Amino acid sequence: QLRSNVQYSADLSKKAAANMTKKALAVRGYILKKFPELVIKTGDVVLVPLDDVDRMKVDGGNLIGVVVSTNKLNSTCQVAVKHGLLHRAYVYHAVKPMPEASNNVDLHDLRDAY
Repeated sequence: QLRSNVQYSADLSKKAAANMTKKALAVRGYILKKFPELVIKTGDVVLVPLDDVDRMKVDGGNLIGVVVSTNKLNSTCQVAVKHGLLHRAYVYHAVKPMPEASNNVDLHDLRDAY
C-alpha cells in the first residue's frame, strides 16, 4: 500500500511539472505573439540553432548573431553574424536571447555586423 502511494505521488508530481511547463510555453507564445518587442528587439545578441546537416560533430550547436531588424507582422527577425546577414528570417521562438550579462554586441565582436 505504501509503495503504491509513493508511486501515485511521483506520478502526480510529474504530471504537475508537465502541466506547468505546458502553461509556461503557452504564456511565452502569447507574449511573443502580442508583444514580441518584450522578448526580441533590434540590437539583441541571440543564439541561432544550427541544423545537424550544417555542422560537424565538433562544431557548436548554435551561431551567435545580432538582431538587425524585426517584423512584427510575421513575428520574424533578421540576424547578422560576423561574416554577414543570414539569408532567412527566423521566427522569434527559434532564436534564443543571450542572458543580460552576455547580451553585448561589442563583447561578441558583432559591432561591424550590426
